[in-house]
Amino acid sequence: MKYQTCVNCEFNVPTSNLRCANCGVLYPFESLSIVPKDYSYIYVFTVLACVLLPVFYLKSIVGFFFGVIIGVPVGLVIGSFFGGISKVIAKELTNRSRNSAERRVEWRKSPHPESLVYKEDVITKRITELSEREQKVSAVLSRVKQSRDEKWEQVRETLLGSLQTLTRQHARYRAKFIEIETVRLQNVLAPFIYDEDQLSFEQIDGHLKAIEEVQERAEGLTMKLEEQRRVLGSVRDIDELARRLLEIQASMGRLQDAFVGRQAVLALQGITPLEEALAPLSSPVAAIIESEIFNIQVAITDFSASFNELESEYLRVQSEEDAAQKISEIFQRGGGY
Repeated sequence: MKYQTCVNCEFNVPTSNLRCANCGVLYPFESLSIVPKDYSYIYVFTVLACVLLPVFYLKSIVGFFFGVIIGVPVGLVIGSFFGGISKVIAKELTNRSRNSAERRVEWRKSPHPESLVYKEDVITKRITELSEREQKVSAVLSRVKQSRDEKWEQVRETLLGSLQTLTRQHARYRAKFIEIETVRLQNVLAPFIYDEDQLSFEQIDGHLKAIEEVQERAEGLTMKLEEQRRVLGSVRDIDELARRLLEIQASMGRLQDAFVGRQAVLALQGITPLEEALAPLSSPVAAIIESEIFNIQVAITDFSASFNELESEYLRVQSEEDAAQKISEIFQRGGGY
C-alpha cells in the first residue's frame, strides 16, 4: 500500500483515498494554495491592439513613417480609453477567479462527519455536556435531605444511579480520545513497513527515532486508558483498545529490530558477504503486514463502529427522562414536597 502526506494535516493517506480520514479534506494530495487565474493579459492585449491597428491602417494610406508618427499618438488615445475598461474587466475576472478558488478550498476543507477531527469535536461537546449534567446531579444529591424517609431514600438512589450512568459515559468518551490518538500513532508507522528495503542508512535512523517517540506516546496512552478502565471495569471496546495498544507496542519492537538489522546490512555492505543474513530480516516486517496492526482503514472502521454505538447510547439516555420521571412519581406517591 502506498501512502502520501495530506496537504492539510500531514496524516499519511493511502494514495487510493479521495478524502483524508483524519481532517476530512477532499483530494488530500492537491494543494490548498489559492492561485487565481491572472487576466491582466487582457489589458496588455487591448492597449497593444489599440496602438498597432491605427499604425497598420495608416501605413497602407500614408506610408510606414507617417503611419507610425500619426498612428502611435492616435492609438495611445484610443488605448487609454479602452485600456481603462479592459483593466477593470481584467481585475473583476481575476477577483472572480480568486473567489471561486477560495470557495473550492472551503468546500474541500468543510467538516466531514466521518473524519477523526469532526468526531473529536463531537467528543469534546459530549464531555462538556456530561460534565454539566454531572455537576447538576451532584449539586441536587448534596442537597437531598439526610432523612430516613423512604421517599428521600428512593430519590437518593435514583440520583446516584443517574450519576453513575453519566460518569460511565464520560469515561467512555474520554477513552474515545485515546482511541483517536491510537489511530494516529498507527498512522505514523503505517508507511514504514512497506519501504524498508529502499531506505538509506540515514532514513532508517529517522524512522528509528520516530518509533521511539511513538513507543513513548503509546505507553502514555496505555496509562490514560487504565484510568478510564478503573471507572468502567471490563467493557468490550475498552478491552479491545487496550489489547490493540499492547499489539502496537509489540509490533513496534519487531519493526525496530528489522530496521536495526537492515542498518547492519547497509553498514557492512561491500565488507563481508551477507547473502544469508538478508533473508531473515524480512520476516518480522512480513509478519507485521500480515497482522494488519498498522492497517489504518481497519482501525478507523473499528473506531467508527464503536463510536456510533456510543453515540446511540448517549442519545438514548439524553432522550429518556427515566430519572426525572421516577423522582416525580416518588413525590406524587409521597404527597409532594
